[in-house]
Amino acid sequence: MSERHVQTVNDAPQKARQARTDPDLALQCLRTIPLSSSIPSPLQILTGRKARSNMPIKLNSLPNSIREELQDRQNVQKMYHNRHAKDLPVLQPGQQARVQDYQAGKRIRATVTGPSAEPRSYQLTTQQGQMLRRNRVHIRDVPQAVEATPKPPEVQLQQHPLTQQLPSQAGATTTRSGRIIKAPQKLDL
Repeated sequence: MSERHVQTVNDAPQKARQARTDPDLALQCLRTIPLSSSIPSPLQILTGRKARSNMPIKLNSLPNSIREELQDRQNVQKMYHNRHAKDLPVLQPGQQARVQDYQAGKRIRATVTGPSAEPRSYQLTTQQGQMLRRNRVHIRDVPQAVEATPKPPEVQLQQHPLTQQLPSQAGATTTRSGRIIKAPQKLDL
């Protein structure tokens, strides 16, 4: 949301110059536009009073809980932003992991020592003995070796008498699957 607002503020003076109007007046109009019907303008929230503007604004009483409405609005945005987010699995001490080595630009193996005091962070020890603290996002699990299971003995299936292949006819063309291609019978007059 803030990136879009910065882009709007940066575009306003350029549009005002193209329309041959005052760029400062365009910025003043942006500052005095209410955020919604119940939330006042950013300038009014910041200064605590109504600002003069050439924008027509309907005068109505302001709600007492502006902060609560802004917080509700942010919570709705947060809900939609995080609706597909999921927590990564928790790492156990002694578990093998891969961590980004920023000098070499590649991932190196490390062992999880334990959780760190910061949220979602872990202490790790690399193979060179270096102690690192990394956020869970930057730690990749090393897949555990899967034990090879013995293959079950192959069972030979008996073919049903109707599905056995018929001997091919002499001179007939067959497909890769073994089906005999019959030439069309044409009417000779």
